[in-house]
Amino acid sequence: MQPRLVAAAVVLFACSASVHAAASPESVDRLLQVMKVQSQLEAVYAQVLPTVQTAMRQSLGPKIDPAEAEHLFNVVLPRVNAVLRDELGWARLKPGFATIYAETFTQQEVDGLIAFYEGPIGKALVAKTPQLTQRSFQMMQQRIERIPHHSGHDGEANRKPVSASRASRKGASRKNVRSSIDGSPAHTAQHFGGSTGISHMSQ
Repeated sequence: MQPRLVAAAVVLFACSASVHAAASPESVDRLLQVMKVQSQLEAVYAQVLPTVQTAMRQSLGPKIDPAEAEHLFNVVLPRVNAVLRDELGWARLKPGFATIYAETFTQQEVDGLIAFYEGPIGKALVAKTPQLTQRSFQMMQQRIERIPHHSGHDGEANRKPVSASRASRKGASRKNVRSSIDGSPAHTAQHFGGSTGISHMSQ
């Protein structure tokens, strides 16, 4: 009886170990292939970098000298993009991705993911992910572009009453000066010393 219990315990331990076993490098590499991680990253770069450049042109372009802007956008940014594409290229990122996936998923989970992505639903998800990503970036870009637009309207709305008040005060001051110049000295003194002038100054 005791040998049977020992054998059962060994079988259970072996099954548990197989469930939680680390994924093999070959299976992780296969998972990255069926998920098309490389093409997904390249698609993201192709959408993000132009979006960042456009945002920089809109925000910095009007604020800096035209010569500096031309140098920044035509010389500096292309160099930065080249460095980013080299450092974030698949050849450099693949080992790190493989390590992360191997440490995150068990062998059983990797096998299940491979089966999913090799099936029709998984293939559809992979095929349509670039479209989802592109439309998501477009939606976020449109909302980002609305931020300064709304802020500008709010600021202009707040400035209008102040401008109107200043214009009315300037008009009143000009009328007072004209009336004082056109009138007699006594009338001028009465005008600036009267209640109307005082009340205007108190305001």
